[in-house]
Amino acid sequence: MDDALNTIAQALLGQRLITQNQDKSAAPCPPTLPKASETLLTLNSPGKANITFGHFLSFLKAAFVATYRLRFQSLKQVVTHVNERRTKHEKLLHPFDNEQARILVNSFTTLRPLLPSRGQCLFNALALIEYLASYDIFPNWVFGVRMAPFIAHCWVQNKDVVFNEPLDHIASLTPIMVV
Repeated sequence: MDDALNTIAQALLGQRLITQNQDKSAAPCPPTLPKASETLLTLNSPGKANITFGHFLSFLKAAFVATYRLRFQSLKQVVTHVNERRTKHEKLLHPFDNEQARILVNSFTTLRPLLPSRGQCLFNALALIEYLASYDIFPNWVFGVRMAPFIAHCWVQNKDVVFNEPLDHIASLTPIMVV
């Protein structure tokens, strides 16, 4: 048992996930993100979205890309790709249009039941990010936790506007990573 624990500890040390020297350990530094005060999610009328053929094709592409990335790439690779794309487009972005984003989120929410894996936040958030990217909208991908009882969750947010969750669903979560 000691040999197995030593092997695991050495592997973690080698990847710099743990340290033997407390002086060299980094203090936790949670990401800065404005407190959410608005949501684009329209719970009362997802069926009223005006879905175009373009929306449908963008939705299918986003779902395929999200499925592919989560199945064949590590989470680190997926996060790196999303971060690099967002950073690349950050300088080219026109002013953020909440109304356009609301329409797109509503169309995505309306189409979402067509695919399996409802309720999986990782897939839902990544598929929405891919969908919005096809319309040159690049919000943040937020990962958060709550300790008691433990919950890990992710969602899409731009500044204080949450795209795909009601505010009360994320109010008790602490963001630990913003992509």
